[in-house]
Amino acid sequence: MKAIRFTKNWNGKLANRVFTTIRKSKSLEEDYYGSKIGTVFNVVHNDTVLFNARLVSALLYQYARIPDELKAVDTGRTDKKDWYAIFESFYGKFDDTDLFYVLVFEKVAKEVDKETGVTYPDYKVRK
Repeated sequence: MKAIRFTKNWNGKLANRVFTTIRKSKSLEEDYYGSKIGTVFNVVHNDTVLFNARLVSALLYQYARIPDELKAVDTGRTDKKDWYAIFESFYGKFDDTDLFYVLVFEKVAKEVDKETGVTYPDYKVRK
């Protein structure tokens, strides 16, 4: 099963049924997340699988075009300088034209991994 990893739970978002994450795109040629709409991911926080969530949306933006409201909700900060500092801490220097995904995930109740046939329950920590 695919995994989406978090080292920080900004704004406590992982407690929500639906949550966002903003991730830098590697290139326009590789639409990694766009090709994964509907895929269920293990949501991993600091090497612990928390739950499963389905990718419901993957929008690609230049950094400057990501709505400020989304940056604020995603990071739990309202200061633009904080946003840059947070994203720079993960991705290094970037500019306003660099591409970022705004991903929306929704927790799932039960999911069968199509590759392995294993059923995973939701809202339980699996180690």
